[in-house]
Amino acid sequence: MITSEQWRAIDSIVSIFETGKLPAAESYSTCTILPDGAGISYGKHQATARSGSLQEILTAYMDREPDIAPTSGPVEMAALLRESRSYSSEAAASAGVRGLMEFLRRAGTDPKMVAAQDAVFAIRYWAPAVEICRNLGLVTALSHLTVYDVLIQSDAARLAMLRNDFAESPPARGGNERKWTSSFNSARRAWLENFRSADTARARAINRSAYRAIALEQLCATGKWDLNLPLTVRGVTIPR
Repeated sequence: MITSEQWRAIDSIVSIFETGKLPAAESYSTCTILPDGAGISYGKHQATARSGSLQEILTAYMDREPDIAPTSGPVEMAALLRESRSYSSEAAASAGVRGLMEFLRRAGTDPKMVAAQDAVFAIRYWAPAVEICRNLGLVTALSHLTVYDVLIQSDAARLAMLRNDFAESPPARGGNERKWTSSFNSARRAWLENFRSADTARARAINRSAYRAIALEQLCATGKWDLNLPLTVRGVTIPR
């Protein structure tokens, strides 16, 4: 069972990975365009147009605020999200996409948008991560963080693929949890560092993101399995 303090550590570490900062009210308004084809990236944990998570957040928000619309309707909104993936920066984007981004920034101060972001990440990423950990026999907070972060950055298919890159068995099959999680993070780092693609911008972005797995490897190596606070990750301290 993950405690409330351990959840705060997990949530904070993902925020550090995504924004370089601890979660804060202004984090929910963060909005940019990623140059790797992911399109608009938004909110505390940077939901993207490419993953579909941003569409889900907007839908959840509109359900809570039916009288507020960023565009003429959900069809145009979805079209703008798709369009945003063709731009490398906000400056290069169309007026419609920039207008949607401004709407998102303003909406980030609305408690209903905060609730929408948190709800989508809980349903789309955290609940599946807990279920995967249960099936693998993983119980520590650090293992939960490891699985959760992979789902946020990629998906369950990537997690399954990486499991084939090392021989260690999970606890559910008689293995050692600490060895399994450490091996998984090492396999993830190797995949991120060595990823190649004809889409060079996407390849560079994925290569740079290896810092996530490296930080998790360091937590494993220093025995931070319970994620007890205070804890420093990538130079940012999460207080008790």
